[in-house]
Amino acid sequence: MSFPFHLLCELLSELERNQARAFSAKMTQEANERSLVAWFNKHGSIIPRRGPEAVAFLSCLFPERRPDRVFGLSKRRLEYIIQEAQCLGVSRLKELQRWRTSNGPDLATCAERLMAVTDCEHKGIPRVSLRELDDILNRVAALSPFSSVDMRQRVDQNRGGLSGTCDVLLIAFRRLQSYEAKWLIRMLLKNHSPVCVPEELSMTRFHPLLYHLLRFQNSIHMAVKRLEETNIPHVLPIAAEYSHGDLSKVFKPQVGVMIGRPDYEKARSIKHCCLLAGSRQMSIERKYDGEYCQVHIDLNSPQSCLKIFSKSGRDSTHDRVGLHRAIQDSLLLGTADCRIKKQCILEGELLVRDDDCGRIEPFHKIRKHVRRSGHLLGAGQDSPIKPNEHLMIIFYDLLLLDDRVCALEASNERRQQLQSLLRQIPGHAAIGYRKVIAFSSIDAARQVTEVFAKALHNDGKGWY
Repeated sequence: MSFPFHLLCELLSELERNQARAFSAKMTQEANERSLVAWFNKHGSIIPRRGPEAVAFLSCLFPERRPDRVFGLSKRRLEYIIQEAQCLGVSRLKELQRWRTSNGPDLATCAERLMAVTDCEHKGIPRVSLRELDDILNRVAALSPFSSVDMRQRVDQNRGGLSGTCDVLLIAFRRLQSYEAKWLIRMLLKNHSPVCVPEELSMTRFHPLLYHLLRFQNSIHMAVKRLEETNIPHVLPIAAEYSHGDLSKVFKPQVGVMIGRPDYEKARSIKHCCLLAGSRQMSIERKYDGEYCQVHIDLNSPQSCLKIFSKSGRDSTHDRVGLHRAIQDSLLLGTADCRIKKQCILEGELLVRDDDCGRIEPFHKIRKHVRRSGHLLGAGQDSPIKPNEHLMIIFYDLLLLDDRVCALEASNERRQQLQSLLRQIPGHAAIGYRKVIAFSSIDAARQVTEVFAKALHNDGKGWY
């Protein structure tokens, strides 16, 4: 039996009601946790935890975790589709358009209120399942050039041709109840706001190891597949027996699948920074004005040994083709001196450098050099690229080297490995500057202040 979409909508609606009540942030969080636990206890036996239905469940609960699926629908475009689906006249259309007013409800809420009038009508068709809903989302995303090539090809093969976005969604909005349509709209916008789904708790209730696995392999498809292969039960007491050491043996980074980025704490002052650091020894690294890159090297696939992921998790290998040569030369790929035997994963920052001025260019210059799914966005009025202006990469970290999971090692060890692995090429590839500070020392705050002042003096973007 397919999992009904309306059950997931009931959970999201309950979380929205918690948000609407005049709670403090802490009370809202506690209410959300109670609602979430109660919902999983009630429906746990029918929640899909294997195969495509499990992927559909997690994709709808966490739409922002599907960077391969881009819908490209504006609110005005969705408004038009809803207008067509509901055959709205002038007066009812004005009711739908209340989201355009200042301090008005959002589009999803306006659509729910509008469609609630016809909820009592018997539609004579079965309720939409979660699998059907996810299939609708896939078909809409497959029409966007900004979705991943793999996803578009997969949908095209399964469907043997694609209908237009409007046609697909017209049928969906005519089948859904008002509160279901509200959450479909928010999924299409990839934003459940004002609801904030407790991510770690939700994932733990789905499977106690899912949250940890996504840190190693930041892909819902791969995470579900990996959990199936390990045969670790989703029952909390049994899965909880696995220690951190056991998890590192079961879950390892996989080349070609982005590693999840760590959580960051934002320091609001020098004093707060020292408080967060405690007595640890930590490094302060230069934050350049560029775009995050996670570089994957797989020498077992010589035809496509290089893959680059962006901060969102999108495969940006083809868009960042201007960086390929610098990466290959700095890692000595294809030479006898290359220290990579099988595979490697590194983190870095993509920048634009002007050799004439000998400086890193501002962030907005990147859009002239980097395409987005083959399109130059926002660069129509920009000046032409200068002859000596080109992309470069600053490497920060080494996460995987052959069979060695460097991400689990100390920062200093990773840094030493990174330095021995790379050949720095002036103006094209380098290792990011950092300063190590022992926060247990008396003058730690003074050292942090000096580093921060130096960054401001040199017009740097900042430090972290």
